Amino acid sequence: AYGVRFWNSSGNRVFHNNFVNNPSQVSSDGSPNTWDDGAEGNFWDDYHAVASVNGIGTTPYIVDAKALGVYGQDNHPLMGRFFEFSATVEGQSYATTVVSSSAATGFEYDRGADNKTNTMRFNVSATQDTGFCLICIPHALVGPSYVVTADQAPPLSINLVRTNGTHTWVYFTYSNSTSGLMIRPNLPIVENVPIWSLWWFWAMIVLA
Repeated sequence: AYGVRFWNSSGNRVFHNNFVNNPSQVSSDGSPNTWDDGAEGNFWDDYHAVASVNGIGTTPYIVDAKALGVYGQDNHPLMGRFFEFSATVEGQSYATTVVSSSAATGFEYDRGADNKTNTMRFNVSATQDTGFCLICIPHALVGPSYVVTADQAPPLSINLVRTNGTHTWVYFTYSNSTSGLMIRPNLPIVENVPIWSLWWFWAMIVLA
């Protein structure tokens, strides 16, 4: 009958879950629990916010009206479903999390031989409106800064949300026809310049 039910249990922190198709989302009998991690909460299929910022609803979702204040609400409800993918590098597993208005599938991670051209890819289902993704990227997988492409084209918009030194959160939107997304490092472009156009080449000629 419930997505989550607490019985004589308090002090729990619940976030990064998808509450979908539940007759009642939560039963906690007014127990004081926390429903977000201070930045991101849960996806509730009966939450309809008027506006959002970077994929997070601007108004709290009331989880338990019996609980007092912040203990009865999700202060940072997700506007899309939560997905988590993992990749292993040198025996260490790293999680990449995605909040998206589309279903995210087929995650792939490619590590370049120089550890500088690492990329991650995943697919998104078609959307009726403009789609969005809020992705948390571990620097151990792909180092900042980033270039995001949607079907090999720039996204409609992109925003660096925050970084904590080990992870960076990036928010971007894409058209409803998009199916493939890719994130890669923003490497400087190195041009192959003819040797005769370099100043030191002519200096060597003069000295010779």
